[in-house]
Amino acid sequence: MKLTIFKSIAFVFLIFTVVLGGCASQKTSGSHNTTLSDEFSGVWANTNSQYSNWWVITPKSILNYGIYPNGICSGTYAEILDKNKIKVDFGTQAQLELQLFNGFLIFKTNDDFAAHKKIKKSNICKKDNDEYYKNAPYQDSFESKLPFVVNKESIVFKLLEVNGAKAFFEQSKGQMAKVMYMTDPTLKSYSNLVEKWELQYFKWDKVKGSLAPIYAEKFSEQELHEIIAFYNDGKNEHFFNTFTGNKFKSLLPEINQEFTLSGHKYMTKVKPFLYEMIEKSNKAIKSNS
Repeated sequence: MKLTIFKSIAFVFLIFTVVLGGCASQKTSGSHNTTLSDEFSGVWANTNSQYSNWWVITPKSILNYGIYPNGICSGTYAEILDKNKIKVDFGTQAQLELQLFNGFLIFKTNDDFAAHKKIKKSNICKKDNDEYYKNAPYQDSFESKLPFVVNKESIVFKLLEVNGAKAFFEQSKGQMAKVMYMTDPTLKSYSNLVEKWELQYFKWDKVKGSLAPIYAEKFSEQELHEIIAFYNDGKNEHFFNTFTGNKFKSLLPEINQEFTLSGHKYMTKVKPFLYEMIEKSNKAIKSNS
């Protein structure tokens, strides 16, 4: 069966999601077999301004951010019980039922409810005066809008080494050629050109540049150093009790998805060069015959 271009890409870039997903084996919210209805997905804030309460929800995780008395923003996972039910063990322990009503997300208990509105991630742990509580996870600051800098890029490259992505990628040499043969069996007649194309466009030095922004846009330099230390220290699970570890775990599904999309985009860019090589080769053969 022929693979689509997207599946071809996913095959190669699955390398990265497997490597990155290694740390996701740590406990996350709820059972791995229990998911929330996708209709609740998004970022939500309590409509009652007296409560500093934000939620980041996906079908597989539900993360609540709140403010400690010392003014520090911190996230805690709730447990998913059913497609519309969760259990919270922070603040007041309770089982909550989720429900949408007129665009609002309602959290219900037996005798109370709270309404939430959709917001941007950058509004999590943000004060009314537009300042942020300490450790706010998605600060929309001037610094975050600066161009992607070389120093930060080099830190991400280091991360892609210590988390095993580089080694895993280099061990997969020859896999893209196999995928291309499955996609288009006629390419087997040009195996020398396919292999040459793979060596030229799927070298680590070329691919890593398309992957680095996925991390750089989400983490500060300090956070990147902390993630690198996590891998260097043998992936100590206590890391997930820290702000950076909690943030890293919550963003992991998004990171994995972006790796696959990045792979698709990169393949769309470089695949035409293979057929150009074949066309030039065929013209050269004809002209010499």
